[in-house]
Amino acid sequence: MFKRVLFFFTFSLLLLGTAQAQKFLAIDKYGTKRERLMEGEGVYFKLKGDKTLFYDHIKFLGDTSLVMEKSNTPIPISQFEEFRFKRGWVQVLRTGTLFMGGGFLLAAAIEPAVSNSRYDAKEAVIIGASFVVVNQGLRFLKWRKYKVGTERARVQILDTTIKKE
Repeated sequence: MFKRVLFFFTFSLLLLGTAQAQKFLAIDKYGTKRERLMEGEGVYFKLKGDKTLFYDHIKFLGDTSLVMEKSNTPIPISQFEEFRFKRGWVQVLRTGTLFMGGGFLLAAAIEPAVSNSRYDAKEAVIIGASFVVVNQGLRFLKWRKYKVGTERARVQILDTTIKKE
């Protein structure tokens, strides 16, 4: 009994120590879930007036700006044009369709050497090429984009600090 009470007391103290409030970068878009970025997390972004896509980690979150690790200078939130996040399921589908398409194309290439094939070489080429075309079409779905400054998206730094009085 004593061990259980001691374990519960120790566990609750650990939880109280980890339940501290933090600042985070909230990226909202109408109709989708909120993206929360803490200090130390990586993010893809574009700055206003620049077409380059940057990848950097957030070093520090201020009240109206953030400091990135590579530049080490504060960048105001108003200078960000777009944030991008990779969709994991697209990469899985692209890998699978490329693997299957390559398999069918390989089967079409070695069909003359193997007389007992299940598919005709022309059918295998058509099926393999269609998988490769689907793979190339999926690359347009790779990014989830949040364009800042429109009526559909906003970026803000939220502070969830609880002040004790």
